[in-house]
Amino acid sequence: MHSIIKTYVDNGIEWLRQRDLLLRPTDNLPDEMRDETRNDQDDWKPWKAIPSLATDADLEDIENKIKYKLPTSYKDFLKYKHFLELHSADKFEPFGHIVHYWKENYLENYFHSELREYMLDKGYIWFGNYDDWGFLCFDANIPSPDNEYPVILIDHETIDQAQLIYKNFKECLIKNTFRS
Repeated sequence: MHSIIKTYVDNGIEWLRQRDLLLRPTDNLPDEMRDETRNDQDDWKPWKAIPSLATDADLEDIENKIKYKLPTSYKDFLKYKHFLELHSADKFEPFGHIVHYWKENYLENYFHSELREYMLDKGYIWFGNYDDWGFLCFDANIPSPDNEYPVILIDHETIDQAQLIYKNFKECLIKNTFRS
């Protein structure tokens, strides 16, 4: 696993921890992710990141269903930790990676009926959001070693247009990592 994955995830969680933001108003918080060392705050429950249970077989199943290979670095990212959310130094917001639900949630995003024709059907693999106005996708139309596709940004307002924003997932993480 590339060290930027560990640094990005751990620093993003630490940023939330320092601001007491590892809380979620949900009854669907898996027991494994519940932080029992902290008390609830009204309806907000404390959570913690845990080692990922994502397997190569899980990722291969996703690839078979979406008909595209995922970048090796992104698969390593998914196999590192489960989390509810991460905070980035810039505007990248990865999908939550919640134990037991992550695979179902990712497939739901990939096959989202209103967005599929603009993303997956065009070879764009949606993996996160950009601030509150854009979708970040891998452009699987461009062959790349280890499937390290370019990362494109699609604006919610101009959904049929894509612009290159990062040369690959690793660069996305580097540009969005908090420095300690």
